[in-house]
Amino acid sequence: MSLAIIRRIKITPSFQTARWFFGDCVLGFPARLILITGLGLGAAALQGFSLILLNAAISGFSRATQVVPFVRGIPADGSISMAIPLLVIALILSVLLAYAQGRQVLRLWESYQVHSVNRIYDAVRSAVARGLAPTVVDEAPTLMVLRASQRLGALTRIVGSSISAGLRFVVFGVVAVMLNPTLTIMLALVAVPSAALALMYFARRASRCARRVAVLSGDAGQELNTLLKRALQGDKTAVMPELGVMASPFTEKVAAVTGRILYVEKAKVTAGLIAMLALGVFIGWELLASSEETVAWSAILVSALSLLLAFKQLVEVSSAISSFGRFYPAMQAQHQLLEILETAISPQDFRNRLERSSLYKAAATDDDLSEELP
Repeated sequence: MSLAIIRRIKITPSFQTARWFFGDCVLGFPARLILITGLGLGAAALQGFSLILLNAAISGFSRATQVVPFVRGIPADGSISMAIPLLVIALILSVLLAYAQGRQVLRLWESYQVHSVNRIYDAVRSAVARGLAPTVVDEAPTLMVLRASQRLGALTRIVGSSISAGLRFVVFGVVAVMLNPTLTIMLALVAVPSAALALMYFARRASRCARRVAVLSGDAGQELNTLLKRALQGDKTAVMPELGVMASPFTEKVAAVTGRILYVEKAKVTAGLIAMLALGVFIGWELLASSEETVAWSAILVSALSLLLAFKQLVEVSSAISSFGRFYPAMQAQHQLLEILETAISPQDFRNRLERSSLYKAAATDDDLSEELP
């Protein structure tokens, strides 16, 4: 059963496209991605260390020495005077590392966007060099794919941001486990899978809306052009504002765009609600399990803050993955065009594969109204 599922996943076009993007982007720029990951890990580690120092400043270094050998040997009466400067330094360094990571993500954006365009030009030259006539190669919607491929650079920004948020999630979770291992692990075993299932659900819905936008883009453009011609002739005309049987392609496209954004927001809200519920259970359990004289407020507050920050990163990751489907049509168009240009062996083979592909629908996303939206 499991092998059959794996085989079915491997031949899924969306899985093949995602695997192609991974190889083209991640494996194509390994040094920069390693640098981005390293900077993000350093910033996240310093932020986690800041939480431990915050707990040390409130309760003394005795608890901190149990989890961080670096602070051993510092007298407890000097906890605040030593912890605050270290806390400030750690936070400043984390901000600088996060800024450096952000710059590297933007450079990856620039590099991959240029790389995506140049790969198409190289593939066109390769097809002509193999004997395909330029008139045959020109039958492909290459210009449309070139325009759509410029969006793939923005996709790398989502990948870089997800790496950073994922690292912070791990670090903040580790800090929470250090301060309160049993309850944190229990909450994580319930909250994280629940958030992941909700994320998968909303990500699929958002991806469907994104594909719907791609399908409707061509008809919506034709409709606007037709209505403009009628208006120029003096006819009273307008886009049908209501959805339904008589809805216009433009109206349906707008609904699909807003629907995609709505599912991204639903993913954020769901992850946020799960985070708040887990945080409430955590604080309530700690207060009920401790007597009034023995309540360790510093550990409770810092642990709760760590959990809150961890789930905040989970919300960011869920938002990024939910918006991933917006770029899938452009990614699919790039993948299919390159595959046809690089492997077609004859004009007839080129035309047959072009006809079987979804290039025209996938590439028609350059006028997507959500171009600059999250």
